[in-house]
Amino acid sequence: MEIVELANEQRRQLIDVKQTFQVWRSAHRQFTNSYKGTVRWKKSKGQDHLYRTVYRGDHEIVKSLGPRSPRTEKLKEDYASARLRLRQRLSKLQTRIRAKAPVNRALRLNRVPDRLIRILEQARQPKRAS
Repeated sequence: MEIVELANEQRRQLIDVKQTFQVWRSAHRQFTNSYKGTVRWKKSKGQDHLYRTVYRGDHEIVKSLGPRSPRTEKLKEDYASARLRLRQRLSKLQTRIRAKAPVNRALRLNRVPDRLIRILEQARQPKRAS
């Protein structure tokens, strides 16, 4: 098998794509670890309480963050705005990655067989409990 050296333009594009993907992966991990689930008000004993619900596989973990107060109102507001900002950031990064795909193909940077890519993507996914 012959190893072909990349041209300077190919190297620049490859570095740019790798950096964009690394930033996306970091943001995706942050979203998955910090903002999956919900934060919402539920009535308990006649009073509103703020609850955080997180889903881990088939399990639902619910934690009370306290009764409605200025502190919990701010908690909910901060959570919602941070979650929205991170979702928007992920969306922009995904758009940038998709926009780079045609350039990668034109520069022949898509040298990995599709089958191998699918295997690697499946290996990267978290295992689900059965």
